[in-house]
Amino acid sequence: MTADRDLATIFGESGSEIITHENRTVRAFVRIEVPARATLEITRLTASRRRPQAMKISANVGELVVDGSRAPTIALWADTSPRKVLVTIDNDERTTVDLWNAWRYGGADHAWLGNAGIVVQAEADHYTLQCSDGVGAVDFTDLVVTVRISPDRARPAGHVPGS
Repeated sequence: MTADRDLATIFGESGSEIITHENRTVRAFVRIEVPARATLEITRLTASRRRPQAMKISANVGELVVDGSRAPTIALWADTSPRKVLVTIDNDERTTVDLWNAWRYGGADHAWLGNAGIVVQAEADHYTLQCSDGVGAVDFTDLVVTVRISPDRARPAGHVPGS
């Protein structure tokens, strides 16, 4: 990758939300299939202090519920949310949720720009999302979170075990 070809450019040129960068699979966002009324346990492991980081979550069917508040999309900002948050998907059928990283820079919220991307590590009982924000060089330690889904039947859309 050259300085004029950031991850956003490569995503755009590929026409895909999944690319390879330095022998790693990088996603623009993560889509996870979840059963009806699933609960996501989002735990922030690390977050850069250079700029506020957020994990954004959107339900494709139903609403997300956090502490009684309901919305189709939420943002868990590292500088304002608890380290661990339970998110319930209020729906009556199997659906998908999308997760992506965002950051605050220059007084505005940003996502999917510059060198933004996510590397996913699939474990037996959770996923670790290593996120690079779009500012500066690729750095998959800008935001790192784990995602556990209850019940455990949920899996990333198109997931191949061991990938």
